[in-house]
Amino acid sequence: MRTISLFILLSGSTGTVAHAQVYCEPSFANGCFNWQNIGITVSNAAWDSGNGPCEVGDHTNIVAVMDAGATTPMTVTNGVWCGCAVWVDLDQSGSFEPLENVFFAYNGADPSQTYSFELTLPEDLESGNYRMRVIAPWGSDGFTQGGQNGSGPCGAYQYGNYTDLTINVIGAAQVQEVDAEGLWVGPNPGDDQLRVRVPRGLRSLQVITMDGRMVSEREGLADTWIDIDMRNWPTGSYVVRAVTGAGVLQARWLKQ
Repeated sequence: MRTISLFILLSGSTGTVAHAQVYCEPSFANGCFNWQNIGITVSNAAWDSGNGPCEVGDHTNIVAVMDAGATTPMTVTNGVWCGCAVWVDLDQSGSFEPLENVFFAYNGADPSQTYSFELTLPEDLESGNYRMRVIAPWGSDGFTQGGQNGSGPCGAYQYGNYTDLTINVIGAAQVQEVDAEGLWVGPNPGDDQLRVRVPRGLRSLQVITMDGRMVSEREGLADTWIDIDMRNWPTGSYVVRAVTGAGVLQARWLKQ
């Protein structure tokens, strides 16, 4: 079993949408049947096999929000005698390199096996969407080469399936009081009171925990400055999201 903290030197990361890239796909000669991913949870996102046939791997419409540099628990449950292998396309190159493997293990069981581990994104990862691939390889860990069932993010497997999700990263660059777009959050870090200067054309203002819970949502705001009482919420990171007519702006706020 291996769990990796993803502190990799990144270059050329542009924060583009992960599923806009064209990715290769692994093959499974004998299908998925009972050899497949059953459920995946990471951050605020949850996927299960009821989302479509096991032969369909692209589920990038499901988005997990994560904080750059933070450690997030992840759980994968899969079928009969399946291992687990996970990659994240950190450089947004449209492919998964060996150093972008974040977890692999084989503890196969019948009828299912649950793999629980922690995913840590690099602190310098830019804000944007990144594609994650989760493979359920029958009889192997999906990463170690030389097995009869294949290996790798685009390997030729005998049995199993794969599931692709999207990770929406809130980068460290967004931990700031002022940004060029007109969204201001502060003081940052703060304590019980969050003050926000909203941009022009605001339609709604949301404050969201890193596991996806909505702390506050306000609409129809006419004021430029908004004060939000955060006394009843725990310390940690929050995403402040401003929805405008021109798009969505977001910044990260830290409660001490």
